[in-house]
Amino acid sequence: MVAGGDLAVGGRVDAGGELHTARNAVVDGNLAVNGELALGELRVARNAAVGGGLTVGGRVDAGGELHTGGKVVVGGGLDVAGESVFSGMLNANALLAVQNGGQFLLAVNDEQVVVTNKLRVHGESVSTGVSSRSSGSWSTATSTPRL
Repeated sequence: MVAGGDLAVGGRVDAGGELHTARNAVVDGNLAVNGELALGELRVARNAAVGGGLTVGGRVDAGGELHTGGKVVVGGGLDVAGESVFSGMLNANALLAVQNGGQFLLAVNDEQVVVTNKLRVHGESVSTGVSSRSSGSWSTATSTPRL
């Protein structure tokens, strides 16, 4: 059947084969897809809600802020180009390194804190253990601090 003008159907339309539109398709109500929906590109003009899991096989670009109500789990590295702000505690359960470019400034490993440059302490400083100075640097043998 070929219709040269408008086609209006007041009831249900069942298509046993493919449904093809050469131009735009407009749905004024809900659209339910019972099988797979394959899209070349998806653009959402307003909000999108996903009721289940969302799997992305490629890159995700967020042009603004990215919010989560729960935990964020990263399976690989995390590169942050700007400033990072942590309002709560930051746990580094293995190693911690602070670098300036490629040079290490601070490293924490095996219950040792290594400062490779100058250390400034503003305010009160408490040291437990034995402190010694050799070759112009201070060294302190301490027990494990309690939090």
